[in-house]
This record gives sequence, structure tokens and C-alpha cells, in this order.
Amino acid sequence: MWFSLVSGQMIMNEFLKQIVCCPRCRGDLREDAAALVCESCHSSYAVVDGIPLFVSQDALDTSCGISLEKWDQHYTGFDAQRTIDEYRLQYESDVNMLFDHAMSGMRISSRTVLEIGCGPAPSRPYWSSRGFAYAGMDFSLSVLKKVQALPPTGSAGNNFVCGDILHPPFKENAFDLIWGSGVIEHFKDTAGALAVMRRILRPGGRIIATFPCLSLGALTYRQVWGNIPDVLFVREIAEFVHITLLRKRLMRFGYEYSFSERRIRDLVKKASLELIDFGHFDIITTFEYVSNDWLRTIFRKMEKWRPFWAMAYMIAEK
Repeated sequence: MWFSLVSGQMIMNEFLKQIVCCPRCRGDLREDAAALVCESCHSSYAVVDGIPLFVSQDALDTSCGISLEKWDQHYTGFDAQRTIDEYRLQYESDVNMLFDHAMSGMRISSRTVLEIGCGPAPSRPYWSSRGFAYAGMDFSLSVLKKVQALPPTGSAGNNFVCGDILHPPFKENAFDLIWGSGVIEHFKDTAGALAVMRRILRPGGRIIATFPCLSLGALTYRQVWGNIPDVLFVREIAEFVHITLLRKRLMRFGYEYSFSERRIRDLVKKASLELIDFGHFDIITTFEYVSNDWLRTIFRKMEKWRPFWAMAYMIAEK
């Protein structure tokens, strides 16, 4: 059988059955006791609290290892429902408009979406309301356990896997859309990550991603977050300072690049994708290290100017 019962709930429903595969050889999986086993290479994957565990610590590169370490720290004592509520108040409207924009003029066949680095998966209501089958993937098992405990959204229930986007446990051409909020910057091999995403997209499918924008802000205040501007020489200097000298103390979000529009265009082209759009994505930066309220207000207004953009978005098509 393709499912087992954990606390009375199925862990592999029909949707996951159709799209999940072995991340090592992409072979079909079968259930064996409390694990999923590849029928081709015989690799075994545990199922923990109803979540298939496909992350291999040995397979993570240095950048992913740093990011996983920092995000696991962040998720200690994490309140998933509170984070979802804050998302709905602060970001949901802007994110939903980005989704609407990304799907404009797109031919959608199967209505399937994958959220990479899903965390508490706050975008699920949007996709459910539009008839999409949703899958969420994160490399942190701790956050997936927390969101798995929340009520399911949509008829397919909770479809979460613990996995690494460089070695995704999904079949080719599985998704119409891949969405990642602040994810693609955490891979040293960003072009490689985009190429892997392309493989699991259907022809005509699109990637929607937000990420730190390389700007004067990234070169100044985002350095207190350990940001690595992805530009020759500056990148190497920032890595040396944040990883070697400061021993990752300021790397709040793990290994984190910031990208210029030119760099994004280059990365998308290397991954054999077509860039549909690039633009500003507005966020609320706290500037908690600035004590003066008036200065914080000024800085937030400055972030809307192109030289100081904090975040940007891209839409790319296969």
C-alpha cells in the first residue's frame, strides 16, 4: 500500500503517490513498514510524524548546511499559527497579487503547485481557493512537524515532505508552479538549484521567487544579517568576514545571497529558463538596531527607491 496510518491519518495520499520519487535515482517508491523504499536503488526513507524524510545531511553543501543550522535555531520555540496570522496581516495581499500576476497569460494543465522552503506554509489558502493541489517542502523537520499539527487546508490535506531542493523527491514535470519566498538565495549553486526546479516543472510551468535585492541596502544594513552580495570580489570578502572571521554569528538566515537584476537574468539563462518579469517586492524591515522612530520611518520609505530595494521578485518560465 502507498499509505500508512500515523495517529489515524494517512501519510501518503493519492496526490503525493503520483509525484514523489527517490531523490537519489528518481525511482518509484513503495511502503515498507515505517519507511519508503526505492524499488530501483533500494534507498530507504523514514516517515516521521507523517512526514517523509528525504533530507540527507551528507548531501547538503556548505551553504545549505549553514542555512539549515540557522533555521533550526529559528524554529526552536516557533509558533506556526502566530506566524501565519502575521503573514495574513502584513504580506498576504501583496503575495497574492504577485501570484495573480505570475499566472497571467499562463496555460495551466494540472493545477499543481510546490512551495519550496515552505516553513509554516501560509500561502496554502490561496492555492486551495483556486483549485490547486499543494505540496510543501522544507529542509527543517522541526517546522514541518509544527505545521503538520495545524488543521489541513484544501481537500488534499497536508502534503509536506522534508527535502532539499538540490535533490528534490519529485518526478519530472510534476508541477505547474513552484513558489519560493526567500529561498533561492540560500544556495551557493543558485543556477544549479534553478535547473533542478526546471526539471520538475511542466513545459510552460513557472517559478515565482522573492529574494534579497543587491542594492545599497544589501551593502550596508543587511550586513548585520550576514548577507553575501553575489558579485565578484565582494562575495568573497563577505564570505570571509561572515564565515571565517565572525564564525557565522551575524548570519541570521544562514547562507544568504543578494542578487542584482543582471545577475538574476544570467542565472535564469544558465538554467535554461526564460525570465518573464523582475521587480520590487515590498517588505516591512524592522530596523531594530535603529532606536530613533523617525529614522526608522525614513529608512522604510527609502527602501521603496530602486537603489535601496530590500527584496525583489522574479517570474521565470520553462
